[in-house]
Amino acid sequence: MTRHKIVLAALLAAGVMVSSATAASNSWFNLHNRAGLFLEIHRASLERNNEYYDQASQSGWASIMSFNVLLKDNIHAVAEIPIAGAASDWSYAGVEGGWHSSDATVGNPYLGFAWSNPGNSWIFELGMMMPVIPGDASSPITQVDAMFVDKREAFDPKVFGMEIGLGYRDVSWDGFVFRSMARGILQDGISVDVELDAAREFRRAFFQISYVGRWRAVTTETHPAYAEDSYKSDKFASQLMFAIGPRTDKLEAGISMIVPLEEFNPYAPSVVWGLNLRCFIDVMPAGESGLE
Repeated sequence: MTRHKIVLAALLAAGVMVSSATAASNSWFNLHNRAGLFLEIHRASLERNNEYYDQASQSGWASIMSFNVLLKDNIHAVAEIPIAGAASDWSYAGVEGGWHSSDATVGNPYLGFAWSNPGNSWIFELGMMMPVIPGDASSPITQVDAMFVDKREAFDPKVFGMEIGLGYRDVSWDGFVFRSMARGILQDGISVDVELDAAREFRRAFFQISYVGRWRAVTTETHPAYAEDSYKSDKFASQLMFAIGPRTDKLEAGISMIVPLEEFNPYAPSVVWGLNLRCFIDVMPAGESGLE
């Protein structure tokens, strides 16, 4: 434990100095970097009331399907496809009725590579996000992205992005898994993530808690004649994530919960519930998680 605490402190310090980013969204519950197929589904609802709307409600869902394939020498190829949908029902003040819309669209697909040894190991990640639709055509995404802090980049298609990550995993304490990551992304600015994960794995069940803090630099451009008025602003968001459920050597199914602590968007809900399903191709090496 002492060694992990030292590494954890070093990564936290590095997180404010290096360019880091958001890795594949499903990686937060695949702590052992095991090959397999993963599905994550979230659902949230919003109720808004302000000077513009007498009543406005939104409901949205988001799903992320991921693949993790072992290539060679402990190098894994990771790919994910995020899909989101939203429905809105607006009622304007002083006007009867409103309008209803719903749609679904694909966000930025992710393709990357991760390296780590089984058991205690350093972790390296490198990946890219490829936009599939223009940002001004993503209105269904705009309705949903406020509900999913850690999915915002995936569900806000913009431009091509690059990501790099560094971390450490510790499984030396009986049945417990600890991971700390510093990630960075270059996409319409610079984002820096620090993620801390802890899980207790039993033979037939698991429990996991994760913390993610994201700092993002946002540059606002002005007309060339007023270039001196351009400015660069910072934004910070953070959240806690929980998951619990049954497990076997090759299957895990959990109920997940996202608790936003600070938000990029003012209308994000307090809690988001979801499901995560994991089907592993490989069998976990004996002793990796401390299970007997």
